[in-house]
Amino acid sequence: MRKQSGTKDGAKKPPEAGFLVVTHHDLFGETAVADAKWLRFVGQRGFIVVSHDESQTRRRDEIEALMSGGVCAFCVVGKARVKLYRTMSQMVKARR
Repeated sequence: MRKQSGTKDGAKKPPEAGFLVVTHHDLFGETAVADAKWLRFVGQRGFIVVSHDESQTRRRDEIEALMSGGVCAFCVVGKARVKLYRTMSQMVKARR
């Protein structure tokens, strides 16, 4: 797959795949960003979050960021998490 130029949000879209993949690193680099802050950021841009951090459903500030930002989020836990991680990693590598 050929390398695509980034969007203003740092994402790359493989035209063959028809989806937009943005990693935390694409947006913030090595900078430590509080979960509530990045959740609001992606919510404002209409991104869909795929996470394995189930504590986001227990932390008040993160719940507020999810709800007030209208974030569409999927939290995958348990054995499915390993398969999802592999699949997502392959998707990210394929787009670069």
